[in-house]
Amino acid sequence: LAVQRAAAEIGLADDPTPEKVAWIRDKLIDTADNSEQLIEGLLLLAVSDEGLRRRERVDLDATTATVTEALAAEAQERAV
Repeated sequence: LAVQRAAAEIGLADDPTPEKVAWIRDKLIDTADNSEQLIEGLLLLAVSDEGLRRRERVDLDATTATVTEALAAEAQERAV
């Protein structure tokens, strides 16, 4: 946010040229995209951290059977 503010305050001071306005616009968009990715990453990290606190038993036999059935045709095609 500080980069966005600085780009706007400094770059748009003193009646900038259209080229400079376009450059500042692009810079603000890039910075906003980076901020969005950072926020999404932090949210994912927060959710994953919560997930680590919760444990759940999984029936590996059933899971393996489901995956095996789902991939059986491809395995046969590849002669695996």
